[in-house]
Amino acid sequence: MAVGKAEAATLAWPEVQKFEAMIERARTGKFVPVVEMEAPGRYSLSCRRSRFAEYANDASETTFPKLIAEWARKKRIDNPRTRQRAETHFEALADFLGHDNGADVTSRDIVRFEKHLEITPLLSG
Repeated sequence: MAVGKAEAATLAWPEVQKFEAMIERARTGKFVPVVEMEAPGRYSLSCRRSRFAEYANDASETTFPKLIAEWARKKRIDNPRTRQRAETHFEALADFLGHDNGADVTSRDIVRFEKHLEITPLLSG
């Protein structure tokens, strides 16, 4: 049974709210209440976890340089200064984390990095 865009958006909205609340909580360290509501209709989860294994990315596919290149391609970023600024930020993030695998970065990592930047800002190049 196919689901239309409007219905999919309606079904996804509670999860979007939860995700945004989790990000806000990680960022501020404060409790952010989430309104839970159920979508109309039956809910059925009939897929096994192993079905998603085929979608897993190799760590080399999600390195920061590859993610930046894909972002620049999709957003049609052709300004070298814009791209260099992103590369500088992600190089600093990689140095801070000790790796450059975007798939392993958590919201807590980002919050820790933001706090680190408050103390030691990036140098403009």
